Amino acid sequence: MYEVVVRGLHAYGYHGVSENEQELGHRLTLDLTVWAEGEAPTTDHVRDTVDYIRLAQTALDASSERKYRTLEALSRAIADRVLADFPLVRKVEVRTMKPLPPAPVVVDSVGVTMTVERHAP
Repeated sequence: MYEVVVRGLHAYGYHGVSENEQELGHRLTLDLTVWAEGEAPTTDHVRDTVDYIRLAQTALDASSERKYRTLEALSRAIADRVLADFPLVRKVEVRTMKPLPPAPVVVDSVGVTMTVERHAP
């Protein structure tokens, strides 16, 4: 098993607790790590692994399909989509960060890390 990683994927989404966030949107940063069981280490073929560009696009697609109130729900939706679209993935970790959130405290970012494993059939 090996990891495929996407770090610092920028997205814009209409996710948040407040109506303002749901209407105006906010920038997000996504980090994805998937643990895969493919033959690419020996075959050297991209078809035998998880294509990180496709992985990034899958996360962007999942994050733009609907609005979420919580980063937890958004992260879970992304993780579920990755598992559905990539049969070689055994486990996925999604880190969703909201830089400079609209809040009464000043922080660089807030976020959630969600880890989901594929269940055996």
